[in-house]
Amino acid sequence: METQRIVKITALIIGAIVLSSAASAETIRIGGTGMVLGLLQALKGPFERYSPQDQLIVVPGLGSGAGIAALADSALSASASARPLKKKESAKNLILHPFIETPFVFISNTRSNLSFSSPELVGIFSGEKTYLGEGLRARIILRPTGDSVTTILEREIPDMKKALKTARAIQGIPVAQTDQDNMKLAQKMAGSITAMTMTQFKTEPNSLHMIKVDGFDAKQAIAGTGSYPYYMTAWIVTHKNISSEVQRFLDFLDTPEAAVVYQSSGALRAD
Repeated sequence: METQRIVKITALIIGAIVLSSAASAETIRIGGTGMVLGLLQALKGPFERYSPQDQLIVVPGLGSGAGIAALADSALSASASARPLKKKESAKNLILHPFIETPFVFISNTRSNLSFSSPELVGIFSGEKTYLGEGLRARIILRPTGDSVTTILEREIPDMKKALKTARAIQGIPVAQTDQDNMKLAQKMAGSITAMTMTQFKTEPNSLHMIKVDGFDAKQAIAGTGSYPYYMTAWIVTHKNISSEVQRFLDFLDTPEAAVVYQSSGALRAD
């Protein structure tokens, strides 16, 4: 009986220590653009080893706008955004911090690596080019009008804006509302063609393949052995009055430990 009592007391003491440690930990809740959710998850472990008094919780399913709104309402400690702040957001005492740059890539659900010129990609999205290699019919996935991915496509690739307008008029073409929905659809659809960041491609499990565009290989660009024309930027958004725990996270983003994660995740630290 005495042995059992000692075991119970020991268990209670250990439990109290664990609870005390959890209570004293500073929790940092971060969400926002889906393009970096996988990267933030990859940074979680290294950050918590760097700053043991802190716990990083990554909140999914928000997007840039909702993440910024949640931060303004203090439902988040920080937010990740794929766009700069709007005037009305800046007016809520929020500020931007550079986070990462990552290649903006095209991906496909095929068994082999594909390579297209920019005009060929425009033809795929407009419906003029209907077949890929392996005899597969091209099945494009669109993103919402005004979405950061759509904005990049329309701005960076000549004639893509017109092609996307044509595609939206075709009945049955799916529109992925979030980055994660885009990934799921691309994996389900044979012959799928869509666009996303290399960081999402490398940090979320998938069996997809990146497409070379105009001979450029995004993997070589990240490795420092080549160039690539299309990039997206992500920022960390915080309140102007930065809490000590959020400042520790911002400081961590410039450490060698974080740099290792960027490299393996297809990202470059933004200036």
